[in-house]
Amino acid sequence: MKNLVLIGMMGAAKTSTGKLISKKLNMPFFDCDEVYESLYKEKISQTFERAGEEEFRARETEIARLLGKSEGAVIACGGGIVLREENMTALKENSVVALLTATPEAIYERVSRNDRRPLVKEGGIEKIKAIMSAREPLYNKYADFTVDNTHSGVNKSAERIISLYLKLRDK
Repeated sequence: MKNLVLIGMMGAAKTSTGKLISKKLNMPFFDCDEVYESLYKEKISQTFERAGEEEFRARETEIARLLGKSEGAVIACGGGIVLREENMTALKENSVVALLTATPEAIYERVSRNDRRPLVKEGGIEKIKAIMSAREPLYNKYADFTVDNTHSGVNKSAERIISLYLKLRDK
């Protein structure tokens, strides 16, 4: 069975939505950030501080390759997973890819509450808008469908994603 891969900006609710979908469909759930921290024994922010973004992205590629070999899993990816084509090639091989979106204001509200977001510690909503603008073409390139969750809760978004995933997974 094909995986369901969730992509989108940080704060697009990929993890919370993915966990709910995995429960509803009785599929295993993997969060790329959690897999990263478990595998490399450090927080992503620590990698950024210690070795920089390039080292993080190289490790992220390894995780994409690893999780891309899964069967019938829900996979919530980090927001920058689309920055390397090889990541998405590995993930799309056996997956349906859902893009979760929200307005920059909604994203900022969600991510400004925690300090685990190394790319937005400085810069506020303008940084969010710049990242979104740069990544939007890549998100759209790789997504099989898009669900905007700016004004909908996790449950409603999960139901919409499940419906679309079930239509596409057997094609």
